[in-house]
Amino acid sequence: MELLLEHGTDVNAEIWDLICSTGKKSTEEAELILKNGADINTRDNRGRTPVMKIAASRFEKTDILKILIKMGADLNLENDEGRTALMEAASNKIVGINSVSERFSGYVWQSEAVKLLLDGGANPNVRNKAGKTVLMIAASEWQLGRSKDYYEKQLKVVKTLLESGADLNSGDNSGRTVLMLTLAEWQKKPELSELYNDNRRQMIKLLLDSGADVAVKDNEGKTVSDFLTHVPPEYQNSIGDLLSRHGKRL
Repeated sequence: MELLLEHGTDVNAEIWDLICSTGKKSTEEAELILKNGADINTRDNRGRTPVMKIAASRFEKTDILKILIKMGADLNLENDEGRTALMEAASNKIVGINSVSERFSGYVWQSEAVKLLLDGGANPNVRNKAGKTVLMIAASEWQLGRSKDYYEKQLKVVKTLLESGADLNSGDNSGRTVLMLTLAEWQKKPELSELYNDNRRQMIKLLLDSGADVAVKDNEGKTVSDFLTHVPPEYQNSIGDLLSRHGKRL
């Protein structure tokens, strides 16, 4: 690292890419880069800052994230897609992971990164260009074919966001709330496991127990009950019962 710096490497382009894309890097390297004039909020060609890249990493980088937060990284900047570091951390779409140990590490790291960012002042109610909040992204956009650990960590992320004041009943650009989106994104595929379907049900129950409004309408006048058609037939009655118990006659 010191050799690269001595040869005039652009710390705002080359070095941050190196730190954020390589598996294990030390906190000493991060501190060395910052001491040599790196802009803590520098952006790449997609508008991403170092803290965004680290938050989206599939590798655990708790110590480096703590350094960036401590040294004043702006946690609420948006990339070209309107996504913040918190959105990247809360997203459950972990890619490029091959081993079981890497998958589990990724799930644990994501939930820890979300808490660190929130404690550091990240806004849980910021929206991307589609009007989606961090809560909407974390609750509705689930990957298929994952393990029990994966689903449990995503439930933990959503709970953490709710405890931090995430708005449960606001709508995206289409007026759809997180509850509507969670129902709409339910994948009806015969090959899906019981684990996936059961955890979709747990997520909906969590949102309802936390105060999700079942009577609100989207921009097309649809209510939560209209999104029940997205739920697999064998789960529609149980989900309908959950909604009914929370004040909606279907």
